[in-house]
Amino acid sequence: MNEFIIKDSPNKGKGLFTSTPIERNSILFRFDGKLIKTDKPNELNDRFLQVGTNLYIDIEKHMGVFVNHSCNPNCYVKIAVNTAFLLSTRPIAAGDELFYDYSLTSTESLKTFSMKCGCDPFGCRRVISGFDSVPTDQQTKLISLGMVPRYVVKK
Repeated sequence: MNEFIIKDSPNKGKGLFTSTPIERNSILFRFDGKLIKTDKPNELNDRFLQVGTNLYIDIEKHMGVFVNHSCNPNCYVKIAVNTAFLLSTRPIAAGDELFYDYSLTSTESLKTFSMKCGCDPFGCRRVISGFDSVPTDQQTKLISLGMVPRYVVKK
């Protein structure tokens, strides 16, 4: 696991950084942890990653808990049979911090969960919530790119 380093991230506490260059569409790692089924996600904390309609992985003891949010991320979470993988969306240079958009795996709404976003890149939404909080034009693009799990997409 020498490819990743946990260290201070500007304005975000700790973050996960890569020590080696990463190519686009690379699988960086699998999120490991205990599966939790609940219909009360508001009782969970930020160490839980949603992988199904009412299914979450407790990633507290996994390095993936240090991957911070960005509205313009360099990674995304791919869900396959209740398992989550972190994949790169573009080439990532050695020393760069890894980010994914927390909203893309969440079925929460602004009424049930939201937090202020401070990522500040071009296109920041200023709020982190569920997929419904992502503007419709971005939703369409992200779905077409295969970056949004099926359980999140409204039919």
